[in-house]
Amino acid sequence: MKEIKLSNGMCPNALKTAMGYRGVSQSKLCKELIGVSQSNLSNFLKGKFKALSDDKLKLIMEYLQFPYEFLFKDIKDVKFFIKK
Repeated sequence: MKEIKLSNGMCPNALKTAMGYRGVSQSKLCKELIGVSQSNLSNFLKGKFKALSDDKLKLIMEYLQFPYEFLFKDIKDVKFFIKK
């Protein structure tokens, strides 16, 4: 998987990793969290920097029980971190 790093230093693959680790899909995450649209989440995961605000990202990471700072970790290959 190609590593995307945004201009602010965030790595969308880190969010993919956290979601996979918790077994949470994009659709489930957006249903559970008010104000997070699936299209914006998808765009962020594709590397579009302004798709989600910092407040929304903090809310997502809190829901996933990962520290916000995890979004700045270099994650090269998410499949090694995802629970089966």
